[in-house]
Formats: sequence, structure tokens, C-alpha cells
Amino acid sequence: GYDEKTLFQNVNLQIDRSERVAMIGDNGCGKSTMMRLIQGKEAPKAGEARLGDKELCKVNYFYQNQAEDLDGDVGVLETLVRAAPDEPLNQLKALLGRMAFNTSYHDRPVNFLSGGEKARLALAKFMVTPANVLFLDEPTNHLDIESIQWLEDFLKNYHGAIILISHDRAFLDFVTNRTIEINAGKIYDYKFAYSKYKVLREEELIVQKSAAKNQEKYIK
Repeated sequence: GYDEKTLFQNVNLQIDRSERVAMIGDNGCGKSTMMRLIQGKEAPKAGEARLGDKELCKVNYFYQNQAEDLDGDVGVLETLVRAAPDEPLNQLKALLGRMAFNTSYHDRPVNFLSGGEKARLALAKFMVTPANVLFLDEPTNHLDIESIQWLEDFLKNYHGAIILISHDRAFLDFVTNRTIEINAGKIYDYKFAYSKYKVLREEELIVQKSAAKNQEKYIK
């Protein structure tokens, strides 16, 4: 939490390397905070939040305004080369081609790209950066439909761990296999993708409301 505000407490979670986790909840509930805690970018007020072996965990982080961190003076192709120096040059060029950057773009500085082109380049850079743990915070917000499809395909074929925050429920359902909900300071953990989680969660709420009404009648 922050100052006097507690976002969540009494949490015990473990995410393993093969899991693809959707983190959901209302705005301000603590999703992004949880993501930063796991990465070590913030410290919890009590307890411990950490990655596993730092030598083994290679993290890549995609956030809403990813394009803003691109170096404007570097060319399009060189941006990918710097992100993945061991990747064959032909494969980097092929990826740029799939993302609508023909050869005329290869030497063009990032500052001369449009907003949409910068978003696509940021996505390409994310896709080639070596990692076995991916954190994504609302990654689809500034992407067009075709770019979202590229990201979906990339994540679907990715073999490491994924922790994903998104309000795009179809995107969550396509990519993830576990759902963690942060709600009123509590954590609800389901070993299912979003659509199945939603059904089970609604059933639980119905049971809880019924039990509360019965308890109220009993007290009266």
C-alpha cells in the first residue's frame, strides 16, 4: 500500500515459469503495483515479493506508453539490432516486413515515424528482446487491430511465464490460463482463463448473497 492506504494484504501467491496469468480488477485496486512489486521496482510495506533466481529470470516489460522510450535518433532496423544483437539480421528484417516496415524504413530515425509506426516498432522490439518472463500492462491500448493480432500470436507461442494486465477480455481469454482478481484488498486466484473464471466467480457471488440473506433472516 501507500501511506495509509492498503491495496492488499495477507497475500500468498506463486507464479511458475509455464503459467500465463491474467491480473484483473478495478482501476486503482493495485494491479500495476503488484506487477512492480514482483519485479522489485517497489518494496512491500511488509512481507516479501520477488522473482526467482536472478540469473535465470530474464524479464521483459511492456507497458502502455512503450513507444515513448524508443531512442528517436536511432534507425528502425538498428532499434531491433540493439534489442537482440544475437538475432540473425535477416530475421529482424523479416519481422519488420511483417509489421509493415519495408526496406525504405530500415534507416529511418524513430523521430520521423508516426505515432502508430512507433507503437508497431515498440511491439517489434518487445517481441525480439530475449526473456523468459513477460510483464504486460495494458499492452493493446495503443495498438491497431493487426498489431494486436501479431501480439496475440507471439504470446500464444511463447513458452515462458506471462503476467498480463488488460481490460480486453477476449485478449485475456486468448492468451492466459490463470486469472488473479484483486478486489477490495483481497486476492482471488483461479487456475482458469478469463471466461471460465467469470462463470465460476458469478456462481460464487450468487451463493454468497444467498448465504448473507439467510443469515440476515436468522438474525431477525
